[in-house]
Formats: sequence, C-alpha cells, structure tokens
Amino acid sequence: MKIPPGIVVSAPASNSGKTTVTIGLIGALRQQGLAVAAAKCGPDYIDTQYLGTACGRAASNLDAWAMPRDVLRWVAAASTDSGCDAIIIEGAMGVLDGAGKQGKGCTADVALALNMPLVLVVDVRGLARSAQLAPAGLKSVMPEVKLAGVILNNVRSKRHLELARSGLDAAGIPLLGWMPSDPRLTVPGRHLGLVTVADNSTAGDSVEQIFSQAEQTIDIKAVLQAMGASQTVAAGHREVLQPPGQSIAIARDRAFSFIYQHLVDGWRRAGVSLSFFSPLADEAPCGHADTVYLPGGYPELHADRIASAGCFRRGMNRARSRNAIIYGECGGYMVLGQVLQDKNGVSHEMLGFLPHSTTFQRRKPCIGYRLLAGLPGSPFVGAYIGHEHHYAGILDGQSGASLFKAHDADRNQLGCIGHVQGSVSGSFAHLICRQQVGHSY
Repeated sequence: MKIPPGIVVSAPASNSGKTTVTIGLIGALRQQGLAVAAAKCGPDYIDTQYLGTACGRAASNLDAWAMPRDVLRWVAAASTDSGCDAIIIEGAMGVLDGAGKQGKGCTADVALALNMPLVLVVDVRGLARSAQLAPAGLKSVMPEVKLAGVILNNVRSKRHLELARSGLDAAGIPLLGWMPSDPRLTVPGRHLGLVTVADNSTAGDSVEQIFSQAEQTIDIKAVLQAMGASQTVAAGHREVLQPPGQSIAIARDRAFSFIYQHLVDGWRRAGVSLSFFSPLADEAPCGHADTVYLPGGYPELHADRIASAGCFRRGMNRARSRNAIIYGECGGYMVLGQVLQDKNGVSHEMLGFLPHSTTFQRRKPCIGYRLLAGLPGSPFVGAYIGHEHHYAGILDGQSGASLFKAHDADRNQLGCIGHVQGSVSGSFAHLICRQQVGHSY
C-alpha cells in the first residue's frame, strides 16, 4: 500500500477558509487530469462530505490524537489505494490546536506523522503586511514542520494582495496563491459546523465556483512541486475498530450521515457484509442483519418524520426481537430513546428502546475527545477513543445501566455515559478506534 504525494492545508485559526482552499486545490489538481483523494484532520464529519464531493470519492478522517502513527498512515493509504495521484488533507481548527492542554494531535502533528509539507491559509481580513506573522511564528515554534508556503484568503483588491505579498517576501515565505473576498466562495453553517452537503442545495455550484477561482489564482505547479514523494505503508488490515457483527445494517440519509469512512472501509476489509437503509424514507434495516447501527446526524431536524416512520419502527422492533445488536451514536442514541424534544419544545416519540429522553430546547454545547471503557453488559469490551459534539441534553432517564465510563482528553473523570439495555446500547460519543497499547493519549 502507498500514500501518494500530498500536502496538508492548515491555518492560524478556525474560519480562515481552509475548506474553501482545500476544495480549490482539489479542483485545480483534477483539472490537471490527476485523480485526487481527500482527508480531514480530526473528528469532523461535515467537511469530509464537501471534500468527497470535490474529489468524487469518499473522504476519510485522519486523527493524530486518537490514532497511533502506524494506524494513521494505514488509514491514509487505505483511503487512496484504489489509485490516486495525490491526497489533499484539510486541517482542523488552528494549526497547533489539538486535544487537551498540550494540543496533542494537532494538524502540525498530522503533517509530521505523514512526512508531508504544510500550506498555511492566512485570512487577510484586517491584515496586509502582517500576513507574514503567523507563518513566521509557525516556522519559529515548530521548525520541524515543512512549511511549503501560504495561500491568502479574503483578498479585497490588487493593492491588498501586493501589500500582503510584500510582508511574506520580507519574511522569505513563498506565496502559493490567493482567494478573493467573495461570499459565493463560502459554505453556510449551522450548530454543528457547516450545513451538510445533502441539506445544501447549492453545494455543487459552490464547489464549481471554488474550482474556477482556484484555477485562476493558485499556482498549482508550485503546489505540486512542494508535495512530498509517495510513501510505502505495510500492507495488511489494521483493526481500527472491531466490527460489532458480521452483517451490519447502517442507517444512512440526511438524518444519519455522521459516520467515519475509515470504519466502513475497515469493516469491509474484515469481510463484513454491509447494507444501508433510510429511516427518513421509512425503510427497515436488512432482515438478516446481526447488527443495526444508527450513526449520528441531525435527527432533530426530521423528528416528526422519524416518529411517523412505521416501517422503520417495525423493522427495528423485529431486529430487537431477534436479539440483533442495536447501537446508536449521538443522533442515533437520541432516536433509540423515549422522546426527542425539539428546539420549540415539541416532543416527538422515538423508538423507546432505551430509558432516556433528549431535548434541544435548552441547548448546551458539549465537545471534546473521550477515553471510554466498556462497562459490564456493554457490547464494547475494552477501551476506546471517542468524540462528543452535540447541543442536546438529557431530559430524563438517567436510570438504567450505563454503556461507558468516560474521561476527557486531560484524563478528568466524566462519570458514566450512555445506556445499555439487553442488545440495545448507545451514547452521545462517536467511536473513532480502540485504544492502542503504548500510544500516549
């Protein structure tokens, strides 16, 4: 297996235009006739949907905190081994922002783990010559990172570009291109990040506009020259997360779209039979599946349709009657509960398989990595790495057996989370991989 030549796109801060620039680079490379793969640093689900739309194939998540280096490299290679000429990796948050107080697993760590150069996107709203400060600071703080150069975002005029370029020239930092200040080159957001591709009717048009702009203002030949060489990775399956069954039915639609591609790829490589169904289309899971997986997503936006989906409900009850493993993460966990209360206080009856109810009426953000240990009765034996990002809260139903004992990235105790009842279980945490012996979390 090989990781093709690639580059990592980062920025000094969130909301600097990383996704726009990454999409632009993918488009410019494809215009050169290259097959391009894409990946996202960290546990983000939605950016990968846009990257996948841009490159025409599913994008993966690369997580330097949750994944040991050999697993990270294997996931990067596995996501490109159907034949790609290049991989473009979008960073998360700011370039040095990672988990816990020490910032472990930041985008710079991914670049180092993959031995790839890094492009820094600098948002020059309110900046001119000061555009040099962030890349110069990165070179000073982490000289081991190969800084290929800078792409400026939100350039307002030719004069603005000249002033920003002069600062970079003075610091000896290459300018690889720029993107103008143009609202058509941005992607709308909602409470968990960007609006999903399925819910954004203009996603395709936005991607095409970004493609067109990047071809004009990014020096793609310089980017290609900056990319590292391809790298060989030891072949063989890496068990990132043991499959919970041998025939897994996965909910997949606009309400259930948050699933890590590396898990799907890993389960397929392990010989697992996968099938997909849509609760929003009132579809039931495959009748012979030994596992039903309800991923996260935005069920709160479709709670009335889920509540009235009779075929879906009957199929889930049949799966529970035959003792199939039923597992839900975050949004899927909400649907396994008694009631989902939307932001207007309207209660929608869910499957009622677990004792809790959830609410969006009192929004409270919860975000962070989780160190998880399966509790007695849990279908997940052992220790896992997960991530939480939600605004829902538990309305009631704190009783019942818990699924995991949880700590945060700084090893602070968070108590017990989730529920398990018979063959049904779930929690707000999204599982990324098993904890690896010897890896420093």
